[in-house]
Amino acid sequence: MNAPSPESKNLPGPVPDLPRPDGVVVRAVGDIALIARAAAALQQHGCQYPFEHVADLVRAADLAFGNLEMPICSDRWCEPSFPDVCPDFRCPPQTAEALEMAGFDVLNLANNHTMDWGIAGLSETLARLHGVGLQTIGAGKTLRDARQPALFVRNGLRIAFLGYGVRGPWNATPACPGTAPIERELIVEDLRAMRDEVDLLVVSLHAGILSDYPNLEDRRLARELIEQGADLVLGHGPHVLQGVEFYQGRVIAHSLGNFIIDLSSGNVQCKTATQEQQESVILDVELAHDGMSRVSYIPILISGSLQTVPASPQDAARILARLEILSNNLDRMHGLTLWQHAGMRNVEHELQVLAFQAREVGWRQVFRRLKKIRWRHMRLLLGYVVAKTRKLSARWLASRQQLPVGECHD
Repeated sequence: MNAPSPESKNLPGPVPDLPRPDGVVVRAVGDIALIARAAAALQQHGCQYPFEHVADLVRAADLAFGNLEMPICSDRWCEPSFPDVCPDFRCPPQTAEALEMAGFDVLNLANNHTMDWGIAGLSETLARLHGVGLQTIGAGKTLRDARQPALFVRNGLRIAFLGYGVRGPWNATPACPGTAPIERELIVEDLRAMRDEVDLLVVSLHAGILSDYPNLEDRRLARELIEQGADLVLGHGPHVLQGVEFYQGRVIAHSLGNFIIDLSSGNVQCKTATQEQQESVILDVELAHDGMSRVSYIPILISGSLQTVPASPQDAARILARLEILSNNLDRMHGLTLWQHAGMRNVEHELQVLAFQAREVGWRQVFRRLKKIRWRHMRLLLGYVVAKTRKLSARWLASRQQLPVGECHD
């Protein structure tokens, strides 16, 4: 097995324009959501518009992957499946052609928004993507369909993609449409069924919360999937770039952030977005029979004109430096340390969301959200309280140390 070079663990290597013939180059991006003003720009300027500045980079891969975060739904009279679905959270019908023109080959649909517009939205999404020749993973008319792989042959190698997303009412059942859930036994069963049928296995996982680091459960699952035969694990869902991990000669990208989205759309959850939600990378991985031989990163960002563009040299240096820090800090970000960081990222933000929904939608929706509280939310709250207490204590001590000479001290 070829181990990655030391440079590739922390810094990007050279990004070739063309794939090498002895392996398969996979280029993967994060969340794709052509919604609101991004949808309007697509409809006004044409299908090439959103990705015209990065299409050559995507097309240069043997296989290009992304996570389609929102369904394609052109029926404006379609009823949402859930009470808190934002009217903006749908992609126009031109989305499929735009993705095909950009050079994508396979799209993950296993996420918590795929069923926002019900069976009609999922059916249109599948029909339009398949109609332009794109393959999909992670969603289907039944659970069996949602678990089916996307299969490719490139440079003499057989490659399979599998997709799974966070558990919820949007999950498929043996008789109902929806997404493939992140359930360990189910994923391991699929990996074992495919391992001897293909040369390379790529697994897509949509999980996590808005945080610079994955939680320990997600890291453990990703590592176990490598142990069970996955050659590459691609994460998305937190909408920010997270660290890249090298495990047993394979790559785990815990979150690839946003590839395209209108961050001013929807409710306060989008309007409180940070700069990090507009910056990411295209992950460039070369896979071969005996493992991974090269990893590179192509920094990108979402421009003010709602296009995905290559980052300027200055922005690229900042994005890559941040990625290096996130990757190097993965091993120490666990337990209370992780939940303090994630709590500071999330709790005040969620309080703003609840206040917004109480004002705009009503208290009934707030109570619905409160019913969904789980243990991970309590850990976030605990981490927030601890981090906030420590910050206030440090500030108080600093102020005491700056008191004028002669003033009384307790």
